[in-house]
Amino acid sequence: MSSFSKGWKKARRFFQGLENHFQFPVANCQLEIGDSKSGLPCAERRAKQGSALIVALWVLIILSLLIGAFAFDMHVEAGITSYYRKRMKAQYLAYAGVEYAKVVLSKDSSKEKDKIMKDEEKAMNDVREALEVGGEVSLTRDLGAGRIEVRMKPETSKWDVNKIGDDVWKEILEFSGVPTDKVDELIDCFKDYTDPGDEHHVNGAESDDPYYEQRGYECKNGPVDSVEELLRIKGFTPSIVFGGPAENEDDEPLKGIADVLTVWGNGDRIDAMSSSDKALNGILELNEDEIRRLIESRAGADGELPESLQELLADAGIPEDFSKVLGWGKPAYVEVTSVGEVQGVRSTVLCTLYLENGKSSPVAWREGDLP
Repeated sequence: MSSFSKGWKKARRFFQGLENHFQFPVANCQLEIGDSKSGLPCAERRAKQGSALIVALWVLIILSLLIGAFAFDMHVEAGITSYYRKRMKAQYLAYAGVEYAKVVLSKDSSKEKDKIMKDEEKAMNDVREALEVGGEVSLTRDLGAGRIEVRMKPETSKWDVNKIGDDVWKEILEFSGVPTDKVDELIDCFKDYTDPGDEHHVNGAESDDPYYEQRGYECKNGPVDSVEELLRIKGFTPSIVFGGPAENEDDEPLKGIADVLTVWGNGDRIDAMSSSDKALNGILELNEDEIRRLIESRAGADGELPESLQELLADAGIPEDFSKVLGWGKPAYVEVTSVGEVQGVRSTVLCTLYLENGKSSPVAWREGDLP
């Protein structure tokens, strides 16, 4: 056999194999070229065709998963961006509320009863009138897609934690739910922490007490700078200061004392027009019925605010002697709570403003997700 014939046979077998690989006839499972019969079995060709389909399906599944994950990630990112945008707007609305309070506090109320005022001017004048007699005020304003809520309350509506006596301490602690056998210990520990010197009170604790040694700090021997500083004093737990579960699970939860204490108060007095019933309970001589009548008389019999403390006490049927422990008049320190809200997202600023000569300046400031 010539070399040409051998080469032709090899070429024919090569092309035959290619044809068998790429063609899949339905009627005849064998491929014929010339006089020879050759080809791949039908089962093998079908297996190769099926594997290609499986690979294609896997590619589609992977692509679908990638696209779905990308779409979900974009949805989450859009939600986060939207939230922070709303939060920033709410934060600046809260700042605007503080500035609004500064404008209100910068002027005295108008004494001209017949003066014609615009709606906003009249609203601000009403707020000033209430504050000048020590009242608490609250107002709401819509601004664009959001709104602000501003509450102004004299700091004198709370007891000055650095100046109250033992009797007031006892009334406040017992009313908040602190067990009677623990009250004297808390009072003495507070005295040891704030008074000068290292002399121990009977139930107190000075800097040499293991409580302070373990925590690595000493008694301050000076007035506290904030109500939160009470947590540094032995015995004052978060539940006692801010309210929460009692040590004994069977006892009722504690009410807390932070909402009736301040470091910007009016000595050993509290405001007659804005103090809560909880704060008024610190006055030992006032009973529950007298406290209720005092609060009801604040609005005035005919809707007009009382013009003096004596008038308020007379309307409430309370002896004038209580003017020694009840304050009156425009406060020097005002607690301002401003809440900005945009589509359900809220931001809060809690600050204390000091008023002097028509100007107000912050002496305390907190912001964030406050209650």
